[in-house]
Amino acid sequence: MPAINPVAEIAGAIKEGFKLLAQWRETAEIRKAKAAIEAAEKFIQVFSREGEFAGIKDEEQKKLLAHYRRRFFHFN
Repeated sequence: MPAINPVAEIAGAIKEGFKLLAQWRETAEIRKAKAAIEAAEKFIQVFSREGEFAGIKDEEQKKLLAHYRRRFFHFN
C-alpha cells in the first residue's frame, strides 16, 4: 500500500483553490459590466418615467437618478 503524502495533498488543495480564485476573478468583470448596464437602463427608465417608474414624483425621480448614476459609475 503506497504511503499518503500529506504535503502533496495540501499542495493539491491549494492549487485547486487558486484555480477557483482565478476563475472567480475572471467572471467578476462580467458581473460588474452587467450591473453597470442594468444601472444605466434603470437610469434611462427613471429619466423617461417609463415602466415601473411611470408615476414617480419629481423628488423621487431626483433621488433615483442620483442612485442609479452612482451605481453606474461604481461598476464602471
